[in-house]
Amino acid sequence: MFETYVSICDQRGVYPKVTVLFDVCGYSYYKNIPLYLRIVNLDNSDKLRNGPSSELMYAAFLITRRSFPAYNFFPYGKATIVFKSKTKPNLSKVLTEAKGIIGKKRTIPILYSPYKRDKSNFEEAREKINRIRSKPEYIDLFHCQRIPFHKQLELWAQSFVFSNHKPSPIAVKRYFNTFQRSSRFIHIAIHYFVTASRLIQNDFIEDGGLNLQLTVEALIRDFMKFNSIRNKRTASQRFQDSVLLPYSHMEALVDLYDSRNLFLAHIDEDMYTEEQNIGDPDRYCYEHYESVSWLITRYIKYKQRTEH
Repeated sequence: MFETYVSICDQRGVYPKVTVLFDVCGYSYYKNIPLYLRIVNLDNSDKLRNGPSSELMYAAFLITRRSFPAYNFFPYGKATIVFKSKTKPNLSKVLTEAKGIIGKKRTIPILYSPYKRDKSNFEEAREKINRIRSKPEYIDLFHCQRIPFHKQLELWAQSFVFSNHKPSPIAVKRYFNTFQRSSRFIHIAIHYFVTASRLIQNDFIEDGGLNLQLTVEALIRDFMKFNSIRNKRTASQRFQDSVLLPYSHMEALVDLYDSRNLFLAHIDEDMYTEEQNIGDPDRYCYEHYESVSWLITRYIKYKQRTEH
């Protein structure tokens, strides 16, 4: 048994206006509403629920614009359209069905919270929840106000922010497929990179810099394992000599690595120059973001080149 979730994303994000669908996850938008799609195999739920597909997809979008994070994905909003099927569905067909529901072409059951503030018949409420969730398709508005679904959509559609950058779906798919074939340490690096992107997009610059540092650390760990190197100092030097980056990005990464290592658990007294305000630390992190984005893809290419 499979369940497919078409989630209306959170209003805190910054989203692309493009549709890209993969095997078990995807992203789209319709009527100014960003949609995140994912398939869960209920017979093997742990594997799919805990898989890295969503983070890899966000990274694939982010890598298409390296200079600054163009997007900020918050996939789990308050509303989800749920579809059930005995066989694995096609995400393109699921998206068409979801658009029909959003576009008022047909209606399906809606799950609102049946619990009341003052008093509730808990058995009756639980029975109502189970009854709706047993349907082959329904809209989960459990955590929303009890207002009509399409009225809620109209209100949400006014509050989403979309990026001016439009990525190439072909490029996003190419990066995603490359990331999927990568090792666990690279997946960990991508997790920190996506986190850094969210922090930088929201102006938490120093925190973003720390996550970029963790991205580099994860890649060095992968390099050590890949080349059977035990000494980290040796690995760091060989890493710099082996991975070719464009322009002067490696010098920027060495600066990030040295400065963040020095001040990782201590205050950075050199953080604030005479020109900087007290709330303006580590602005150079923007340059490091681009360098780290190059490091991820160039390191993967290095591994592919060395393995063959």
